[in-house]
Amino acid sequence: MIAANVLHLLPSPELAVRELWRVTAPGGRLILPTYLQGKTGAACGTMIRIYQGAGFHYEHAFTPETYRTFLERLVLGRAAVEVIPGRLPVGLAVLQKPEPSGGPL
Repeated sequence: MIAANVLHLLPSPELAVRELWRVTAPGGRLILPTYLQGKTGAACGTMIRIYQGAGFHYEHAFTPETYRTFLERLVLGRAAVEVIPGRLPVGLAVLQKPEPSGGPL
């Protein structure tokens, strides 16, 4: 299951992540890339201001740290978060849904 670069735009991204987690199959992976801010260069800051001037507004300005904290607070499991550098860096989070234990005998 993938939600691509949208979480920063949602007023309640936790609701979206919980629903995606709910429909992720046991043993499946939930992949959550989203744009990051914070430790970016001047060019990125300028680009963000241009986007905002054109009417683009985001709900959350995640940094690598706040994105990881956001996911950990959902208590869905361990989230591996990697930062993909670029003009607008992306936080790529992967959550592995566990297989059910036990099962029918």
